[in-house]
Amino acid sequence: MVATGSTPAVRYRYADGRARHIRRLSTTYPGGQQIGYGYGQPGEADDKLGRVQDICEVNEPGEWIGNYTGVIGHTFGMNHFIDAPELELGTVLMLQDHMMTVTGLGEQSSPTGPDYDYYQIVTVAETPSGSPATGTIMLLSVPLARYTRRGLSATMRIEYLKCGGEEPLEMTYIKQAGEPDGAGGDQYTGQDRFNRNIDIRWLRTGTSDHVDRIQYGFDRASNRLWRKNVVAEENWDELYDYDGLYQLPERRRGTLNGTNTGLTGTPLDQEQFTYDPTGNWDRYQTAADGSTTLDQSRVHNRGNEIVEIDESEATVGYDRPGNMTLMPKGGDWEVGQATTWDAWNRLVKIEEGETVVGRYRLRWDDPACMEGEHRGRGRRSNHEALLLQRPVAGAGGADRHEHEHRPALRVGVALCR
Repeated sequence: MVATGSTPAVRYRYADGRARHIRRLSTTYPGGQQIGYGYGQPGEADDKLGRVQDICEVNEPGEWIGNYTGVIGHTFGMNHFIDAPELELGTVLMLQDHMMTVTGLGEQSSPTGPDYDYYQIVTVAETPSGSPATGTIMLLSVPLARYTRRGLSATMRIEYLKCGGEEPLEMTYIKQAGEPDGAGGDQYTGQDRFNRNIDIRWLRTGTSDHVDRIQYGFDRASNRLWRKNVVAEENWDELYDYDGLYQLPERRRGTLNGTNTGLTGTPLDQEQFTYDPTGNWDRYQTAADGSTTLDQSRVHNRGNEIVEIDESEATVGYDRPGNMTLMPKGGDWEVGQATTWDAWNRLVKIEEGETVVGRYRLRWDDPACMEGEHRGRGRRSNHEALLLQRPVAGAGGADRHEHEHRPALRVGVALCR
């Protein structure tokens, strides 16, 4: 039996079907944060295909500001709910599943029903003519992210419009002004004719200022041969070698030569891998500036779990579900750290001897970042729109690192003494 008053819940709101679809309009998380989804302008490809074009954070979680009626061109009438926030120029609204920016506001007049505070004519930059004649209006903030696609599904540009106070940022595969078309004869120079990512740009929106830019090269089997950091000065490129099974036996980091076939000088960083028949590492080696820093042997069991490191079992151990309950300390392979997991196989504690070096706790009730807690939905993902990492000094000489993912709405904090 579920205690509905105290059990965390995620709530969803969908279109009412009058526009012949019931796609999702918003998601409300247990902490109270509400995210709205926009599907572009009426008649656009995203609208017709039901693809999310914009993600916005609702200013007043769970609150809808009014009902609209009488859509004519770029204007409509709005009955404003009692005690709901007033509209302002530049405010972003959602009518059903279309995002509209307010450009004009008429005089407030008597409402048309007892549930409303006043009636007002609203003008928006985008035409809402494809929306139903009447419906509910959601108040939004500036969109968090916006997507531009090619064809049915390929995402070619992601704009991150809320970057923790920084200027808007975008990731794009589209060529910039004055550049030639790509090998495929189109503007999408960030992908080759086989849809492989070969040039990923991170730009300040509206400028040619590259925050980061990574280029890749491939062989005929689509193995990645090299990685080039165009923005970094030196020693941030990588070169990869492959065996006959397309396994990676060596990775080298340094500065690529002019043909991207080798490094200039001694590699700054190097890794070598030796594999057993099932693909586990029998041997792992690292080097820095040409000098060996680690030469390690490993033994695996039938479950492909590491059971020995350099002929020692002192720093490895597992529970029955396969979670690692004893692991080597990062940076010191001879020191073991014990880990504790909850019933959902989520890490809750890391100990070194009698010292607790990390503690994690899942919370739903407070959207703020809490020291010593790991907030989230119990799942790690490589597809968060934005990652902000910052070290924070804690009490009593403790250090903690806050990780904020947007718009995935997860914050993780590890407390280390």
